[in-house]
Amino acid sequence: MRRLVVIGVLLGLGCSESKPKSNPRTATPSAEVVSSLVPTDAQQAVPVIIKSVVGGATFKAEDGTLSEARPGNVVDAKTTIRTESGQAATLMYDDIVLTLQEKSELTNRVGNPERMSDFQLEYGRLRAKIPEGSTPVRVGNAGSSAIAVSSSGDFAIFNDGRGMVAVAAKAGEVKLTSQGGDTVLSQGDRVEVRGDQAPAKSQIPRDVLLSVVWPTQAQKTPMVRGRAEPGTTVHVNGGRVDVGQDGVFTTEIKLNLGSNRIEVQASDLLGRERSREHVVRLGDDRPKVETDTKNLWN
Repeated sequence: MRRLVVIGVLLGLGCSESKPKSNPRTATPSAEVVSSLVPTDAQQAVPVIIKSVVGGATFKAEDGTLSEARPGNVVDAKTTIRTESGQAATLMYDDIVLTLQEKSELTNRVGNPERMSDFQLEYGRLRAKIPEGSTPVRVGNAGSSAIAVSSSGDFAIFNDGRGMVAVAAKAGEVKLTSQGGDTVLSQGDRVEVRGDQAPAKSQIPRDVLLSVVWPTQAQKTPMVRGRAEPGTTVHVNGGRVDVGQDGVFTTEIKLNLGSNRIEVQASDLLGRERSREHVVRLGDDRPKVETDTKNLWN
C-alpha cells in the first residue's frame, strides 16, 4: 500500500514538471499608439510655403547657395529668403501669413524648444498676420536682442541691421523681449528698441509722419531732405532712400531744364502711405548767342 502511495506521489510530481509554463505575450502597440509615444517636437512641422512673389525673390541656403524663389516653393529650415528693391514675397503656413517687404531678409530657423514657429529678420520689414489660436510665432532680429512673439495678432516689425528695431501692432497682442526690458503691445501700440536700451513705447500716429525740405535754389543736382518715422520706407521720384535711426533722410536728385516735379512717397510699418509734391524750375543759364542771318549770304 505504501509502495502504491509513493509511486502515485512520484507520478504526480512528474506530471507537474512536464506541464508547460505559461509565457504571456507582449501585445504589439498599434500605429496610433506608437505615433502618440513619439515626442511632438520630433514630428514633422507644417511646411512654410511661398504664396506669392512680386518682382522676384531669392533663396539663400545655409551653405550660401543662391536660387530663385518661386510661388509654391518650400522655405526649408535654416534657409533665408531675400528681396531687393521693388520686390516682395508672401509666405504662408497654418493660415499664418508673413509678408517680406522690399530690401529684406528672413531666415526660417524652425524647431526651438518652445515649439514655436521660429524666424529671424536679418534686416528690412516683415508683416505678420496670425489668426487667433495659432501656434506662437517668434521673430528674432539680427544685431539686436529684441524678440517679438505673438499667437494672435497683426503686427509689423522693422530691423535696420544696425541695432534698431521697431514693432507696430495693428491688432491682437505682441510680446516684446530684449536685454533692456520686456513689454506687451496691444492694438495701436508702437515700440522702438535701440541697442541695449529699454523699449520706448508710444501710440501709432493717426497720420503717416512725413516732412520735406525742398531745394531753395534751382541747381542741376539739388538735395532733398526730410524726416519720417524710423522704419518708414521713403521713395524720392521712385528711388528708395534710406531713413536713419533719427528718421532723417537725404538724397540728391537730377533736374532737367524747365519744370521738374519732385515727389516724395512714404509708407509706414503698417503700410499706410503719404506723399508730398513740389515743382522746381531750372532755367537755361548758358549764354545766349544771337545770330544775324539777314546778311548771311551777302
